[in-house]
Amino acid sequence: MSRPRLRTERDTIALAGAWMPSVFSTSILLPQQVEALVGAPQWPAAYAAVSAVGWLTVVLGLTLSGFLQDTGRIGGDGDRRTLPLLALLTAAGSALVPTAESVLGLAVLWAAAMLPPAFAVTLISVRAAARPGASSGSGVVATASAIGASPLLAMLGGSVVVRAVTITGPARSVLIGLFSAGLMLVVGRPSVGDQVANRDAVPLPPVTDPVVRGTMRRHARLLAGVALVDTGTVALSFAIVPLVFLLPRSVVNDPGGYAELLVLAAAVCALIAVWTVPRIVRLREAPVRLFAMSGLAMALALAVGPFAGTRLLAGVALVAGIAVGTSNAATFGVFLTDPASHARRATGLGLLNAMPSLPAVIVPVVAVPLLRGAPVSGLAIVMLSAAVAAASGALLVGAGARGRRAVSRGWPATRGDRG
Repeated sequence: MSRPRLRTERDTIALAGAWMPSVFSTSILLPQQVEALVGAPQWPAAYAAVSAVGWLTVVLGLTLSGFLQDTGRIGGDGDRRTLPLLALLTAAGSALVPTAESVLGLAVLWAAAMLPPAFAVTLISVRAAARPGASSGSGVVATASAIGASPLLAMLGGSVVVRAVTITGPARSVLIGLFSAGLMLVVGRPSVGDQVANRDAVPLPPVTDPVVRGTMRRHARLLAGVALVDTGTVALSFAIVPLVFLLPRSVVNDPGGYAELLVLAAAVCALIAVWTVPRIVRLREAPVRLFAMSGLAMALALAVGPFAGTRLLAGVALVAGIAVGTSNAATFGVFLTDPASHARRATGLGLLNAMPSLPAVIVPVVAVPLLRGAPVSGLAIVMLSAAVAAASGALLVGAGARGRRAVSRGWPATRGDRG
């Protein structure tokens, strides 16, 4: 195995570990703990509130960590202390979460537990983007797939672990925390040159330059589109457990276990899509087209979800998984190949990772009053609204022939793209 490929795989595994507490635990472990604490039909509203607090912390951690790296306060060349410390704090935070005895206490502990792994996500993403060749040639597809696959691998890994290890209750949170911390350290110790080196970047033209203005417009369109499409992803991740719990017990006697199986299946489909779809010859030159197609597929899954039975809900999860994997790869492919991304790259990657997290704050906040008043119809309203948002995001990024041509040139059609 070549050294660049080995580094890519290690970056992917470490990023998956950093994403696991937020992506997997929020979707699977948190709702089960809230349901046990509240015990009333309105528990989804409490879950929405705690989830929003946690994801707001993730957004702050992703953006703040990028700024701190670009200003040289953390993650400099040869920094070997920050990531192990973040891994230790991640394990400790996950161990403290099950001790909460009230929803308020859970919200506080959950927010504290989400901050260290959010810092780690940006730190590891920057290292991956700074690898030699990550922004040109076949390295673009490999790096984009690696960064985009990590949240999906986190969901898959968490699902496999909790089903393979026969423990239940609060011990699951401790297990996921330890597993996450261990994966974060797989990336290994950095060497000089692995970090972002803004000092070596070619100075960009002034902001008044037409090329720079065009790039900024494309970045703004991309960030807005990612936020809208990921509103659909978040809504479906947020709703999958409540949807399964609303099914008749005569059909699903173990809703928690069935929800975990759906998440596992969706994660497998997403991982297959994030690695394979960008390598299709006619598609790897068109990340914008990939992004638009995936957003529309997510919108369709959301529109069908509230009315699906057991089998159709499984189909919805599979379609959504493919859509998520495709859009993740396309998003980071566009970013990595844009010359403007070389300046303040840590901040840019932090923002790009934060965009999927921002809807995770907004969706639960909007859902709380709806689910408190009418758990069933409120969930349908949330999902249908998210379907509209996902479709809008797909069309926004796909709009503008000039923007499409400019961005499509960035995803190189090179031979031997094996990742």
